[in-house]
Amino acid sequence: MIYFAFGILYLASLFILAGIDKEKNTIQKSVLYFGVVVAFLYILYSCTLNRADVYKYAMYLFMMLVLMLLDVRWFQKHLKDSKILPILMVSLYMLIMTGEYITIFTFIFVILMIGIKNMLQFFKKPKQIQIVKNSTSKPILFYLCIANIILLIGTNFLLNYLIK
Repeated sequence: MIYFAFGILYLASLFILAGIDKEKNTIQKSVLYFGVVVAFLYILYSCTLNRADVYKYAMYLFMMLVLMLLDVRWFQKHLKDSKILPILMVSLYMLIMTGEYITIFTFIFVILMIGIKNMLQFFKKPKQIQIVKNSTSKPILFYLCIANIILLIGTNFLLNYLIK
């Protein structure tokens, strides 16, 4: 039941991050910090049950905390609109909550999704020529969150219902 609660908190934070990134093209820091707290509590709970992963989780959490400190101290002054650090933090959050394989497949799935979307836009014939302005950055976090949710639900479905 506790793992289910962590899963619901994880999915809720990913849905919120994806929605905000899709609508406003920004990353909400408070939701990201909520994810850090959820990951910390998940690590504490997991390490009390399974001592083998303590060092791995401690390393992930340490990297996430270092990124948070860098974000607060240095990057907010120099790179105000950069999404690189929050995307790294969300990637570590995904790594902690879903494991290495799902996170790697998430990145592969995101690369494929963005590539297919760009190919479809390239081959779509516009009715009239439009001047394209320099667009802002793509909602990469939206793609990361949605791909992770799809892969997480898909792999759980495969493992629990189809492979028995």
